[in-house]
Amino acid sequence: MNFQSLLIFLLSIQVVFAHEVQIPKDYFRSPVDIKVLLSGTFAEPRNTHFHAGIDIKTEGVEGKNIYAVADGYISRIGVSPTGYGNALYITHPNGLVSVYGHLQKFSSKIQEWVKQQQHLNKNFALQLEHLDPSWFPVVKGEIVAFSGNTGGSGGPHLHFEIRDSLEQALNPLLYGFGEMVLDNARPSIYNLQFYTLDLTKSFTPSKSVKVLDQGSGKYQIVTPILVNTQELGIGVHSVDLFTGTSHKNGIYQIKMFVDEILTYQYQANVLSFSYQKHVFSHCDYLEKKAGNSVHKCFVEKGNKINNYPILQNQGKIILADGSTKNVRIEVSDFHGNTSQVSCQVKNSNESTSFIPKAYEYEAFMDCNQKNSFKNELVNLDFPEELLFEDLYFQCKQKANNAWGPVVEIHNAKTPVAKYYDIALKHSKLIEGKEDKYLLAYYDYYGNKKPLGGKISEGYLTSKSRDFGTHFIDLDTVPPVITLVNVAENKIMSNQKYIQLKASDNFSGIHEYTAFINGNWVVLEYDAKRALFTYYIDELTQKGNNELTIVISDERGNAQTKKVNFIY
Repeated sequence: MNFQSLLIFLLSIQVVFAHEVQIPKDYFRSPVDIKVLLSGTFAEPRNTHFHAGIDIKTEGVEGKNIYAVADGYISRIGVSPTGYGNALYITHPNGLVSVYGHLQKFSSKIQEWVKQQQHLNKNFALQLEHLDPSWFPVVKGEIVAFSGNTGGSGGPHLHFEIRDSLEQALNPLLYGFGEMVLDNARPSIYNLQFYTLDLTKSFTPSKSVKVLDQGSGKYQIVTPILVNTQELGIGVHSVDLFTGTSHKNGIYQIKMFVDEILTYQYQANVLSFSYQKHVFSHCDYLEKKAGNSVHKCFVEKGNKINNYPILQNQGKIILADGSTKNVRIEVSDFHGNTSQVSCQVKNSNESTSFIPKAYEYEAFMDCNQKNSFKNELVNLDFPEELLFEDLYFQCKQKANNAWGPVVEIHNAKTPVAKYYDIALKHSKLIEGKEDKYLLAYYDYYGNKKPLGGKISEGYLTSKSRDFGTHFIDLDTVPPVITLVNVAENKIMSNQKYIQLKASDNFSGIHEYTAFINGNWVVLEYDAKRALFTYYIDELTQKGNNELTIVISDERGNAQTKKVNFIY
């Protein structure tokens, strides 16, 4: 290992362990009183982010007791129709914070206080932060909530996290929770992806090669891989398996050896929420969109995550001398179960697999700087750390619609890490409907998505977090409200709640309000099911009641529904 590599290694070790807190062996207990089985692991690559915790199975049902894992106090409470749904944050004396997400409901004293705050704020969704330590102290083993399926959850489970004082997510398995999980299963490896990295422009062809399973965790590509490049990158498609569950989860560690020299190591110990979107760089973006987690064993210039303790030459394999390189990649889970895949790679001018194509561009953009692009139709301002690699940027007008140009901003196959400013020049707009116009785009899969925005000096301006086709659109249609379990003059005395659904044709549901006999009530919103629920409470009187629902979309188109019922 040369001096530069040694320095990188030592700095990486410092970054990883600077946020670890030494705790007694049994400081934390399990947040559940059932067997701990995982359906999701720390740093698992999800569609748009790294998973910041572990997902604990709750036997396929809601309502399981959730316990405080150690003494502390509730420092934050979240209620949201998306994301973590109902969530609790407990700060512990050692400075660590435990997080409990997708909860069905909180314990009674917390639930009642949250309801009071919802009435004070006239809003279902809340983020109650920096709570006084004296308000909700908890002791280890105290029931603080009940498991659920709220927010962006795909099924009943508990999302559990450990965070440090810097609000960075730490792998819970490092803090005693790993000992609660039985795991004797090795990771599976499916294929390797090979990338050319020495091109002078941004077209980077790659190819996938299926690996041969030799048993006992050993895989191989028998035939040498011939490539037409002097700098090669490799990605590995692998998932972790657990004893007692069929879920395919994210892996903990990858090591790549080139001629038996360790040149690359990835380890899932800590995550910064500032770089959650850098999953688009760590993984092969196109493969991720196809549902496959291919971990790149090289690091792009704009990838800022600190999960690479060992990294030589950014993980690139140098093939300039024409020699054959022996590559071995080891994939491990937290419990040390390991699989490995071996192959040989060589630069051969006879290979035509990776011949770059001509690539036209309009601007060169350094990924570590602010960038901008302007012409007579569009203004774009890109912040620092938007791009993962230097980019030979394209921007073309594809067509016009009734309200302005349809512009292809580079292409939808190139990911970005954060929002950027976009302004499209508009044509003549319908008088009196100016506030109903918005920017829109087609996502990677060709679905039309809204971006909102406002009119300013002849442009419609907004923010986007995707490249691809952008345009101006119009939304004048209000949401549609459908009653589920209530109807005009229906007797509801044997019901615990009233439910309805609402759908919107484009810009998306934005505000929702409910009144019982003129009094504001909490209307819970489950965005993934487009479902609204009012839990009948003291504001519903014996006899006749009037329920009024008002739901509006992001452009202010509103629908009101009134129904009388008997309780």
